[in-house]
Amino acid sequence: MPIDTGPEDGSPILPWTLNSIDDAENRVYLTTSNFECSAPNRARIAETAETITITILGTPNKGPCTQQLNTLITFVQLKSSIGNRKIVGSK
Repeated sequence: MPIDTGPEDGSPILPWTLNSIDDAENRVYLTTSNFECSAPNRARIAETAETITITILGTPNKGPCTQQLNTLITFVQLKSSIGNRKIVGSK
């Protein structure tokens, strides 16, 4: 999933579920889906010594909302080793 490093732009924040952690590749695998007519399209990651905060950002649907559920299984690539840090979501 692409990593967003730009300024806050008011994009909706979507819920996600942790699937697995790959310590060797520094990847966090997760599942997310559209929420209130917004589809997931990028992630924002904040890493500290104690935590890794993952925020999944969506793009608002510009047309009529079909309420069709689309699920995405993806991963985010971290810059540094996961180690003993806690992985949390942003709301």
